[in-house]
Amino acid sequence: MKRSILIAAFALIATLILVAPPLLAAETAIKTDDELVSAIQANTPEKHQEIAAWYKVKAEDEKKQAEDHRKMSTAYVGSKAAYADQMHTHCDELVALHEKLAKEYDRLAAEHEAMAGTK
Repeated sequence: MKRSILIAAFALIATLILVAPPLLAAETAIKTDDELVSAIQANTPEKHQEIAAWYKVKAEDEKKQAEDHRKMSTAYVGSKAAYADQMHTHCDELVALHEKLAKEYDRLAAEHEAMAGTK
C-alpha cells in the first residue's frame, strides 16, 4: 500500500516536472525587452502572436497590481493612522494608473492578434 502511494506520488511529480515547463513557456515566448524588439522587427504572424501573448501577460500583471492597491486603499479607510488619508488617495491613484495600463496592454494585444490574423 505504502509502495503504491509512493510510486503514484513519484509519477505525479515526474509528470509535473516534465509537463509544467513547456506549459509555462507557452504563455509567452518573449521574456525581455530585447526579445520584444526582435519580434517587432521580424514582423511575421507568429511573432505578432508572441507579442500579443506578451501584452496579455503585462495586462494581467497590471490588473493584479490594480487589485492589490484597491485592497490597500480600502484598508486605509477608517484607519486612525495620521497618514491614512494620504495613503488612501495614493492607492486610488495607483489603481487608476494600473487600470489604464492594463487597458492599453489589452488594446495592444488585440492589435497584434489582428496583425497575426488570429482575430
